This record gives sequence, C-alpha cells and structure tokens, in this order.
Amino acid sequence: MSAVGASLLGVAPGYWTLILLLTVAGLGNAAFHPQALAAARSITRSREGTAISLFMIGGELGRGVWPLVAGWLVMWLGLQGLWLFAIPGAFTLLLLVRTTPEMRPMPPRSVRNAWQRNRGRIIALVGFVGLRQTVSYGVKTFVPILWHAQGGSLIAGASLISVMLVVGILGNFSGGMIADHLGRRPVIIWSSVLSATILALFMFSSGAWLWIALAFLGIAVWATAPVTMLIGQDLFPDNRSLASGVALGAGNTVAAMAIFGLGFIADYYGIAVSMWCIAGMSLLGFPLALMLPERTVQTYRAAGQ
Repeated sequence: MSAVGASLLGVAPGYWTLILLLTVAGLGNAAFHPQALAAARSITRSREGTAISLFMIGGELGRGVWPLVAGWLVMWLGLQGLWLFAIPGAFTLLLLVRTTPEMRPMPPRSVRNAWQRNRGRIIALVGFVGLRQTVSYGVKTFVPILWHAQGGSLIAGASLISVMLVVGILGNFSGGMIADHLGRRPVIIWSSVLSATILALFMFSSGAWLWIALAFLGIAVWATAPVTMLIGQDLFPDNRSLASGVALGAGNTVAAMAIFGLGFIADYYGIAVSMWCIAGMSLLGFPLALMLPERTVQTYRAAGQ
C-alpha cells in the first residue's frame, strides 16, 4: 500500500484522487510500523535501546533521502517519474514475506489492564510524541514554503529537509545508546530543551548555518524516537504491537491536528510566527518527560505492576 500509493502520486488526475492515494500510502505505512517495531524487540535480549535504534535507522534514512531523490526525479522526468519508487518497494516486499517473524496474538483483557494501571503515563507519552512530531512535521511543512517564497530552488529546499532527516539518524542511534547507559528520561528532557533552542537559532540563521541548524535539530528531535517506543512497549508489556501503534499513531494524530492549526496561523500572521509557535511547543515536552517512567518492562513485572 505504501509503495503503490506513493508511486502513483505523480499521475493523480485531481485533488481528491491525490487525497485517496495519500490515504492508501498512509494506511500502509501506519499498519507496517507497529508490527515491525514489536517484532524487532521480540528478537532482542539486551541493549534494547540500541537494538531499536539500529532497526529504525533504515526507515529514517529512507525518509531523509526521499525528498532529495524525489526532487531530482521531478526535475528530470516530471511528476510522472515518481512511479520509480514502486521498484524498491516490490523488492522489499519479497524480503518481508520470507523473513518477517511471527508473533502470537494477545487477549484484549491485557490492554484494559495496562490502560487502567498507566493511564496518565500513556497520555503523557502520546502528548510528548505529538510534540516531537509537530516539530518534525512543522519544519518539513513550513521551511520549504518559506524557502520557495524567498526565491529558493526546489532542490535546495528539499535538501534542507533531507539534511535534517538524514543527519537525524545520528540522534536516532545515539538516543538509544544513551538511554541504555544513562536512562530514558534524560534523553527526553534534553531533546525538548535542545529542539526549542536550535529551532530558535535557525530562525536567526542564514546561508550555510541554515543547513547546520537543521542538522542539529534532526539529531535533537529523533534522539527520542527509540526511547519513546520502548516506553510505550513497557506500558503495554503484553501488547507491544498495540503499544507501538499508540506511541506512533496517536502521537502522529496529535501532530497532524497541531499542524492544521498552525497552518491557519501561518496564513494570518506569517510562517515565521508558526515556526516560533513550534519552538515554544517543543518546550512543553519538558513537563511531560517528568511524567514518563524510567523503569524497564522487567522492573514492572518484578514489582507486579
């Protein structure tokens, strides 16, 4: 669904067809990640943060390279050239059929029990992931528009986003490693503070400093991705696929609603105001981080919680 939906975007005959294809691609993407993240942890016995970080590098690398590659394809072949993205998707499908591990289904009762025990923590986790994704979506949405409005080229605008996402892989990997050694909460707290600070510096930057600021922003933002995933799975220890879906899907929904509102702010007050709002919102992650648990799933079970 992801490969077909994305590759047909360039030949969509109208707006509503475009919406349909984006829906298909989005549903495929959403259905894949929770199961894949749960399966990745199921074969991990130690250093879970590092293992999840390694698993997520592939997706983040593709997410980062895609805008730049898509820009080149459109410049070279036009929008119709996006169909070429279906080719690697087809090869990947063959590998998934042969190698994906199987996981047994869990009873719905365990979901209700986990929600009753950890309601506040789950809400805090969804809120934090929503804020993190708001920063990511906001930059990806508003920076290219701002760049284009100032006369910048398509390739340069896409490269700004690619730099943030590709260099952000360093944050993705290091965040998991740091969490394994120092704990999860310090990673989340410092990510909130640094994201707001770097985004503020970006607003005052120019020239090469724009790329440098976005590179460090990517590191700060994505350092928490493996950490929040582990926390979600620990809050639903017997339903890790559902936990991954809650941490990703619900957080993405919060971010999408925030970006929708920030779009109105950009229309009425300018894109710069929306960017400052995003910087301020990232600081809200600090109090939410204090509500998130530090313990591991083994500790939860040992305590009978």
